[in-house]
Amino acid sequence: VETNTQLPYTPAHTGSVNILVTYKKLNFNYSAFLSTYKYREGAAIPENVVQGFATHDVAVAYNFNKQCLIKIDANNIAATQYEIIKFYPMPLSNYRISFQYTIKNKPIK
Repeated sequence: VETNTQLPYTPAHTGSVNILVTYKKLNFNYSAFLSTYKYREGAAIPENVVQGFATHDVAVAYNFNKQCLIKIDANNIAATQYEIIKFYPMPLSNYRISFQYTIKNKPIK
């Protein structure tokens, strides 16, 4: 049994940054995620290396009032080609628009 070897699909190092800026009814969010190399199942040899990657995401949200919010997300804005599992590429840039409406219930007396 080998000791002191990296577990399969476990990156050597990971890190993330998340910055949220709010101004009146507008929110801006930036996040970045970094994952260094890892090995797929089997021996920790060069043929089993899954390369590291970094992704950058941004989001903008606007609060119309306390009940209504619209949000636009842009994920992997640098269109980084990466794999979490070897030979299974993740999507490039993708976008999402969401709308949220909160219904407040009146307390029952």
